Amino acid sequence: MSETVLSKVRKFPQQLILTIFAGTLAGVVAISQTISYGASIFSGDLEQFIPLGVGLALFSGLVLTAAMALTSSYPGTIAFPKAATTPILALLAAQIAFDMPASADPEEIFITVAVALGVSTLGIGIIFFFFGAFGLGRFIRFMPYPVTGGFMAGLGWLLLKGGFNMMADYPLKLEFLTQWLYPFSILRWAPGVLFAVLILLLQRRYKNDAVIPIAFVLGLGIFHAIGELNNFSVTEMAEHGWLLGTFRSDNIWDPTLILKLNKVNWQEVSHHVLTMMTLIPTALISMLFNSSGIELATRKPINLNRELMASGFANILASFGGGIMGYQSASLSALSHKMGVHNRFVGIFAAAVFGVVLFFGAGLLSVIPKLLIGGLLIYLGLTFLTKWVFESFTLISKLEYIALLVILGVIISFGLLQGVLVGVLATIILFALNYSQIDIVRSTLSGSNFQSNVQRDPKHEEYLRSVGESVYILKLQGFIFFGTAHNLQMKIEKRARDKQLPKLEFVVLDFRFVSGVDSSALNSFIGMHYQAAARDYVLAFADLDSNVKRQLESTGILEDESQTSLSFSDIDYAVEWCESHLLEAGDVTYTSLPSCKSQIAASFPANINIDDFMAYLEEQIVEENTQLIARGDQPIGIFFIERGQVTVQIEIENGEILRLRTMGSGTVVGEIGAYLGMAATATVVTDMPSIIYILSIESMKKMEEADPHIASAFHKFMVELTAQRLNYTNATLQAMLK
Repeated sequence: MSETVLSKVRKFPQQLILTIFAGTLAGVVAISQTISYGASIFSGDLEQFIPLGVGLALFSGLVLTAAMALTSSYPGTIAFPKAATTPILALLAAQIAFDMPASADPEEIFITVAVALGVSTLGIGIIFFFFGAFGLGRFIRFMPYPVTGGFMAGLGWLLLKGGFNMMADYPLKLEFLTQWLYPFSILRWAPGVLFAVLILLLQRRYKNDAVIPIAFVLGLGIFHAIGELNNFSVTEMAEHGWLLGTFRSDNIWDPTLILKLNKVNWQEVSHHVLTMMTLIPTALISMLFNSSGIELATRKPINLNRELMASGFANILASFGGGIMGYQSASLSALSHKMGVHNRFVGIFAAAVFGVVLFFGAGLLSVIPKLLIGGLLIYLGLTFLTKWVFESFTLISKLEYIALLVILGVIISFGLLQGVLVGVLATIILFALNYSQIDIVRSTLSGSNFQSNVQRDPKHEEYLRSVGESVYILKLQGFIFFGTAHNLQMKIEKRARDKQLPKLEFVVLDFRFVSGVDSSALNSFIGMHYQAAARDYVLAFADLDSNVKRQLESTGILEDESQTSLSFSDIDYAVEWCESHLLEAGDVTYTSLPSCKSQIAASFPANINIDDFMAYLEEQIVEENTQLIARGDQPIGIFFIERGQVTVQIEIENGEILRLRTMGSGTVVGEIGAYLGMAATATVVTDMPSIIYILSIESMKKMEEADPHIASAFHKFMVELTAQRLNYTNATLQAMLK
């Protein structure tokens, strides 16, 4: 037998004892709360049915705990009826009882109320199951840390409050402060607080799984020893409120309830469907937060979709006995985890405790002191509060920590679900504040360091760079909403007011990396449009997806006859449009361009006759849409555009033609393929009738052999041309990386 197996065999008795103890303890704590929930649902006019109502609650606890123990993604899960839905269930029960006909006998009233509770539980179970089946549990993962932390801290407060209430029988409120400070009251709760603090300190000191069970057994022994020394019997201590107390075992649950459906007033049940539906968000939010809380408390991965399905299945089973809905308990699941128990049997033993109490009465609970159970609840509450209020201070930002405290304050003042709702609202506000600080401008450029894919004559390009600061180019990113859109508007306004730069003529907004635009941001874009009209510059929207374009069109700014706001397919065409208008405004036209001959001559040494070089070129006049180079063809030479324009393009997978570069008069194309001897990677087509000179590869070889000095001057010209392009590309990259 291996060492690992032997180790497990040796630890089995200890683990079994811990599991039994943890399950029993969890069951006792769960039962004490479940009884109060059942009693509160059947309070008021339904007070005569409290024993039967408690029986329904205990039946639910039995089914929920057993089913969740077998199906949960976390083996140590404890589940039972929870407080969050109890007020709504109590309202539902009271409404049905009030609306029942005067002729209805007590049995009809109880069965109708019980069936309404069962129908509610069945509906919640089905919804839980389908939410899990469709994978909707993952959405709780989007809940920010402050909301989850506030929920866990609030849960700690409720445990703390519940522990005090159990021990002293007074609500933990300011108006009861004097009662809490009576010597007799202090004697009830002070030992429990001491017990809780002692467990907390021992757990931190020894980090041993047996600390809680040993402390509990010792506390139980000391309590009863003190009772014996003072001549108090168990009955007397129960009568004076020191023990959990006994509970009647006769007529507590009717297993034949499902056979009495003929006595149900279905019309009254149907009249309260809307009240039942209000349970859905309450139960769903509470269940998901408790499941997420188990994950945080145990640091074990939880499959939230499986938890939804498991909880749904458990509630469906419980509904057939008139059961009251319930779900996972973060606190009790954390309790068994702190005792080192991580198996499914802890839930089975907890369910067994429910079964014993349901079928044989709560005699076993009569010997357990309230101060020990209350002390355990206080201990759990202190661990949650310590972790989420104090230790989280250094883990999150100040704003997030304030949000956490606000959520905790709301939970203390109003309740758990109200705190969660405030937390969601706080999250939205925090998100808006934080996201508004994120710059949606991916890079800020101008016409001086970013130009279109239209390659023009060097003199034209030089002119465009000289006036390029009048073109303001903003590459945007992310999701745009009112906060970030307003920041963008202010950024453009600041540039328009900058007196140290040339007058703003064009603003190009590139939406290529924008994932969406919130409707609240449209007002900012309307403001940008009117701002542009007032300052006499053009707003160019580039690469808008269909949804965003439709949103902007709905505002009317893209349909404005003033042409203040325009839309382009991408940033390349938008910038080209701006460049064309700058050239036109500067009266820089194609007719003023020098010939290719004069451009090349300017780079050649004075001792070289340019006509000798031109003799190697072949002049061609080509029509529009003439294919000079086909993708995949072997290189035929270098093309000099004397007059006209060509486009370098490729066909992408969907058949769409993608423009790589447009080249006008005075430019060169095909040099890469000619020098490297590689097949063309793109197609070159004329956009208009053009005059072109061609230096074929054969002519270039002849020139190198016959006139090496001319060839050397030409190669130097090509190197300078390539270097200029590379230098401009580097400048653009540097501008984009700023």
